[in-house]
Amino acid sequence: MVSAFLSSTRQSGLSGQSGRPRKEASMRRPKASTATIAAALLGGGLAACGGGSSPSTGPGPDTVSVPLVDAQGAQVGTAVLTATGTGVRFHVSVNDLAPGGHGFRITSVGRCDSPDFTTAGAVLDPSGDTVQAANRLGHIAGALPDLPVGDDGRGTADFVDDLVTLDRGPASSLRGPQGSALIVTVTAADATARSTTTGARLACGVVSPEAATSPTPSPSPTPSPSPSPSLRTSTTTVTVTRTATPTPAPSTPTHTPIPPTPTPTPIGVPTP
Repeated sequence: MVSAFLSSTRQSGLSGQSGRPRKEASMRRPKASTATIAAALLGGGLAACGGGSSPSTGPGPDTVSVPLVDAQGAQVGTAVLTATGTGVRFHVSVNDLAPGGHGFRITSVGRCDSPDFTTAGAVLDPSGDTVQAANRLGHIAGALPDLPVGDDGRGTADFVDDLVTLDRGPASSLRGPQGSALIVTVTAADATARSTTTGARLACGVVSPEAATSPTPSPSPTPSPSPSPSLRTSTTTVTVTRTATPTPAPSTPTHTPIPPTPTPTPIGVPTP
């Protein structure tokens, strides 16, 4: 079961009001600095999505830090996940959210495509039971305690979910083949409720799979054999203007005139 220890900078209006209807809160738009937006983009809140969580490399328990970003890509919080002997401990801090209670869920796909984060999939339920099962006892793995937010837009929560793990292999792993996502929603909901409807998704953070399956590479085209140096052609395009050579007209042959044959003079006849 979930053991929760929740805190916020201000708790006004969050307790003793089970009979009052909740007013759906809208998130304040943060004025993010350039460094904040860069951290959000590098953190993996966008598409494709793909990155997000940053596993620790030092000694000690396995820890993953997950930036939470809004639909505009601005970071509005951080969730630090630490492996424990009984599950995963969540330490969540948020800022620039509307005061009141907000839902907090784990979904089954590690994607945070804006603006609505629906690509993160459904609420994580590795047991395989339907959420609406009539004989369901307790909460499902991805239904976490709510995030209380004070009048200054800030809030924190610290709890342990004993139905999930950071280990590889189990169906309850947050770092399975598809990863998982952490979702902050508009409406608060009881962590033990069978319903997972908590309103619009305000912020999202990707828990990257520890060993993602690489896509099958496309076959490389067979390279054409290179021509020998004597046959290599230039790739430079050259425009050549060809001038037609005029065909000469047939010439009339020139004949050398033959002189006339002289008339022979008769013998014995005096020459005049």
